[in-house]
This record gives sequence, C-alpha cells and structure tokens, in this order.
Amino acid sequence: LDRIMSGSLWANYNKERLGWDCIEVEGAGVLYTIRPPCASIEDIYVEPEHRKSNLALSLANRVSAIAKEKGCTELLTQVWVGAVGSERAVRVNIAYGFKMIGADGGRILFRKDLGGQHG
Repeated sequence: LDRIMSGSLWANYNKERLGWDCIEVEGAGVLYTIRPPCASIEDIYVEPEHRKSNLALSLANRVSAIAKEKGCTELLTQVWVGAVGSERAVRVNIAYGFKMIGADGGRILFRKDLGGQHG
C-alpha cells in the first residue's frame, strides 16, 4: 500500500454524500467510516486481476490501524445476501476474524474486536 492514490471522483462523492472515507491503491479500494468506539468497512473492491494479491487484506488492516489510532474498539461490516460475491465475502470476513452478530433487512452483520483503546 505504498502508493495510495489521491481522491477519485467516486471517493469524493462517497465522502460528500455518505461521510465515508476512502483509501484507493492501484487495483483496489476500501470505503470506511470511523465513529469511535466503532469503525465500519462499508465496502471493499478489488479488480479481478488483483484478487489473489492480498490487497483486500492490506486495506482491511489499514482501516483497522486507523480505527485503533482514533480510539475505536470494534470494527463492523456487512454482507448483502444475494449480492454478487456475497458467499465469498462471508468466508473472507470470517477468515479475517469477524464474528456474525445478526441479520437485518437482507444483510448479514459482522463485528470484530479491535482490543482496548489506543493513542
């Protein structure tokens, strides 16, 4: 993740419209929010040719680090049931350490403990 790209039109739109921050690198990006004590990964996208490169893992780790620095103790995410790639997303979230905490309105909700407050 040594080459973080400047804000794209899409990143700027999501920040203005939804309050979501964005990290973009070549081939991938993550949208997230930080609202201590919780942070949330809103979405991660990795281009098909980069999907076995651990970019999603690197981006999730980056968001986790930012969240901890800002005093967050938990990380949340969700998977929309029936969305393209939703089964894989569930497996990836569980492998990353997320625990399923419920379902609501067509989505599966996940939580990951980030430990005690930092910084």
